[in-house]
Amino acid sequence: MCIPSEYFQLANLSRLHSIHVEYDPRAGGPAPPLLANLIENHSSSLVNIRINYQFTSFDLSIVKAIGTCQHLKSLSLNRVRLSLEELTGLLVACANVGQGTREEVGTDATPEHRIGGLTTLCLEEFGSPRSELDLSHTLPPLSHLEHLRVVMMLGLSCDSKLRMLALCPNLKSLSWGRNIYERQLPAYQWAEHQESGMWPLLTSLDVSGEEFRDEILSRFINNSPSPFERLLTKGTGFGLLTYNSVISAERHYNHI
Repeated sequence: MCIPSEYFQLANLSRLHSIHVEYDPRAGGPAPPLLANLIENHSSSLVNIRINYQFTSFDLSIVKAIGTCQHLKSLSLNRVRLSLEELTGLLVACANVGQGTREEVGTDATPEHRIGGLTTLCLEEFGSPRSELDLSHTLPPLSHLEHLRVVMMLGLSCDSKLRMLALCPNLKSLSWGRNIYERQLPAYQWAEHQESGMWPLLTSLDVSGEEFRDEILSRFINNSPSPFERLLTKGTGFGLLTYNSVISAERHYNHI
């Protein structure tokens, strides 16, 4: 049974905090402009958006609507197909979340007047499986983002994946996974980024989807600005160097 389009034209539900949309190919789903309208009509109250919707194209209207949200804290996108333009627009929209002010003085407000920003972003099975997405544009930082989960980022080049991670300097937890057809992250470049202090607050790291070597894992531990509380990795990379780093570090691990 298809959800009537009238449901997506609702407005002024001042207590609507969450939207969760699941697409069923047998029943159909809302056209992208309808979903965009629903989000934009409740941009002042939405805190959580979760979309599991297999668009052939994500549509920039939804991307722009996400960017208008004032209090959005969590965004989850699953099985969404994105062009480079849409992916770039999405990252800009995530950075724009909460950039309005209580006094409605616009996006150039000083930080103390801003409402806040997106803190949790989950992207699973998204991207473009048939083309290479190269994030060569200069993009605004996701300075409020604390928790990032990425699984199967299709079509994005390795350098672009690192550029995306570099947009998130205040990450506290990172979960990164990929399928066998995706290229592995350039581990040495990632380790160099971490050693330079790019993610000083990172305390939870799940790279169980990557084939990192023992040397790289030990560098993660030895050079992390903050002590890891949670570390998940494939056993194939956990060797003597990593073991020695774990037992010799004067740090506390709650979960390994």
